[in-house]
Amino acid sequence: MAEDESHVGIRDSVPSAGSPGANVQGDEGEESPPVLFVRGKEPAGRVSPKFPKSAKSDAFEVASGAVLSLLCDAQAFPGPAFRSVNNPVGSSPPRLPPRSKLDALAKVQGQGLTLLCEAQASPPPLYRWYKFIEGSSRRQPVQLNERVRQVSGTLIIREARVEDSGKYLCIVNNSVGGESVETVLTVTAPLGAEIEPSTQTIDFGRPATFTCNVRGNPIKTISWLKDGKPLGLEEAVLRIESVKKEDKGMYQCFVRNDQESAQATAELKLGGRFEPPQIRQAFAEETLQPGPSMFLKCVASGNPTPEITWELDGKRLSNTERLQVGQYVTVNGDVVSHLNISSTHTNDGGLYKCIAASKARQILPGEKNREKSGDN
Repeated sequence: MAEDESHVGIRDSVPSAGSPGANVQGDEGEESPPVLFVRGKEPAGRVSPKFPKSAKSDAFEVASGAVLSLLCDAQAFPGPAFRSVNNPVGSSPPRLPPRSKLDALAKVQGQGLTLLCEAQASPPPLYRWYKFIEGSSRRQPVQLNERVRQVSGTLIIREARVEDSGKYLCIVNNSVGGESVETVLTVTAPLGAEIEPSTQTIDFGRPATFTCNVRGNPIKTISWLKDGKPLGLEEAVLRIESVKKEDKGMYQCFVRNDQESAQATAELKLGGRFEPPQIRQAFAEETLQPGPSMFLKCVASGNPTPEITWELDGKRLSNTERLQVGQYVTVNGDVVSHLNISSTHTNDGGLYKCIAASKARQILPGEKNREKSGDN
């Protein structure tokens, strides 16, 4: 009993009327599917998918909001599986407008501003804004709120503040690629300065500190002056470790940028603690002949005002008919003392000392030798 047949295939043409496998016309004139010859329960042949030649690369234009059907019709046996690809034909990575990779923008405090980051890309990209932490390469996402908003790739800041200044980074990505751009924002504000404390009284030997509080932006330099003379300090804090007499006076703090400057003034006064006496001017050693007068001068300073006394070979001198000692205080608080000897004698020769003393201490740098030669 022979069961095998050698006739297999798919018939997709219209056979003659009345023959086996003829297509049957439906009510609407549609043809029935092609007749398939099988052997047992399995298909007797396979056909790989084939697309119509016109469907290899089609293009469509439709109005916005219209319904669009994309056809992907193929003939195959067994029935093919269809798979879609997300990236459309003609996709491209983000491309920013031709400009520098590092933009700079300056705005006045209180004004509104926009940071632009608009890219051309297909499919549409995702925009993310970051701000670098000052003084480091680390960044953090920009915090969006009612004052700071993001619309597409544009960052909008209302009523800009000085603290908004810094370097921003915009990163643009889609499924094809990515791009980024940095923007340095400077929010300017008028400069101002104030020194704290504005006046202070410091005892001798004690520390003193002045702090220059500055405001505004940008701040390029800070400098200090004392009584109109530069101190060479470019920091906001002025420290004096041990106050001396010459430290008293007026101090100025200057803050500057390329457009403007501002300053503040403060005063340092000396307090009630003692300032050790100091000889500021003394006399020179010299040799004299008996007869002419001799004049010696000593200048000292201290707080409280010191007193100056004179000694000859360790013995304190006092006024006589030929020897007179006098002193006075200058407007600067220095003490000036004179020793006058009229008609010098041989026994006037020796080691003279100018001694400045106060309750703090005494100092003896005024030692000088005065030699007398010859007879009375």
